[in-house]
Amino acid sequence: MEFRNIESQFVPVEISKYDVIRLLELSYEAFIPLFEHKNISYRLIKEVDDLEILIDAEKMEILFGNLLSNSFKQTREGGECYVKIHRDERYVVVDVFHSGPCLNDVQKTEIFQPYTSIDTVNDSPDGGIGLAIVNSIAKLMDIKMSVITYEGEGNIFRAEIPVITDDNVKLSVPKNRTDIVGRIIDNTMFTEEQLAIAGNAPGTRQTFQLLVVDSDGDTRKVLKRKLQEHFNVSTASTGKEALLLMKSQNMDAIISSLQLPEMDGYELCKIVKGSDRTRHIPFIMLSEDLSAESKIKGFRCGADLFVQKPVNIQEILLQLDNILRNKNFLRTYYANLNQLDLRKPEVNNADEIFIKELTEYIYAHLADNKLSVQELSRHTGISRTQLYMNIKRLTDHSPTSFVLNIKMAEAKKLLLTTDMTSSEISYKLGYCNSNHFSRQFKEYYNLSPGAFRKQQQN
Repeated sequence: MEFRNIESQFVPVEISKYDVIRLLELSYEAFIPLFEHKNISYRLIKEVDDLEILIDAEKMEILFGNLLSNSFKQTREGGECYVKIHRDERYVVVDVFHSGPCLNDVQKTEIFQPYTSIDTVNDSPDGGIGLAIVNSIAKLMDIKMSVITYEGEGNIFRAEIPVITDDNVKLSVPKNRTDIVGRIIDNTMFTEEQLAIAGNAPGTRQTFQLLVVDSDGDTRKVLKRKLQEHFNVSTASTGKEALLLMKSQNMDAIISSLQLPEMDGYELCKIVKGSDRTRHIPFIMLSEDLSAESKIKGFRCGADLFVQKPVNIQEILLQLDNILRNKNFLRTYYANLNQLDLRKPEVNNADEIFIKELTEYIYAHLADNKLSVQELSRHTGISRTQLYMNIKRLTDHSPTSFVLNIKMAEAKKLLLTTDMTSSEISYKLGYCNSNHFSRQFKEYYNLSPGAFRKQQQN
């Protein structure tokens, strides 16, 4: 309905004065964890730092968010995306580039039509409405849309936004008032997950994320090249850069040189291990000095392992295999949610504590029909994207399917241990419509609630 309203230009345009550059930056920054997750090279190029113009901020978030979503989905793992913002006399020009196969002249037009099937890099049809919404909003706001191809490189989706100013209008602060970008990101991650399931998408085996921290560029390149055959790898040249990366990305292990500028490896390790959010991450220290004194100081800071420089790749791969195997056991353990009761009290590390507390919250709010990913994000105090990454990393489920698994496990239990009707159970589990519950239960167990109860009784 929302798309149809926009398409018919029924939705009113609400104009205010905003710094359009900052507004675009906020949306771009929200997508950075997704680019990191897919090992995509990304950058933001600004030829102007700020520009106050009259725009509809909400519709601009929808337009730009969908352009970024399309760029992410159409880029192969290890590819490149960039956003370039510049201006001329009449327009703010926003270029969103993604590497990959170039669109032909017919596709450049058809791709903006709803539910159009165009072969993508994933060898599956792009049948969504994201770019159709972009096109409709562009028409509504007099934004010029075009597609530019660079043979052998990729495609640029260009939006030319009219520069309309008025000095008498008060400047507004850009913010995602309706969590528009978060909803677009949720949909983007869901699409990627379905593609991976249906087509065994590239990169699905690279489940662990490593952070390599070293001030020497050659060492970083060598380690990344060797390790990315087995893992997703991010790199940083300083401790401060590493901590900044960790704010937007979940790491499974950190490999850091002891010798770093600004803050050394000891200090970085101490900060990582001193935070409740990151203390569970294994920390491997690289150093030419493996004296007892150096090791003792490192272990006191919380280091899990010391490896001598120059690094023996085979040795560090074996060490990582031993460290991360336990994480893989944890993921497998939590993946079987329909067979487990996660409310048990025994927990051993931060990952388990996170899942246990999240599960307890879901159980406590099962009857709340407003329980949502946004509410879970608010409760845990992390962004929707970080929540998705955390739950996916630990359970191999999206937040939505994680909640559904818990609801279905509870529904099964109530059917087998109580005399409650299907309708009563549905309301106890937060469904506004009992038919919706019955439909989901049948999809999950291949039987209706009534048939399931009867089969188990027999």
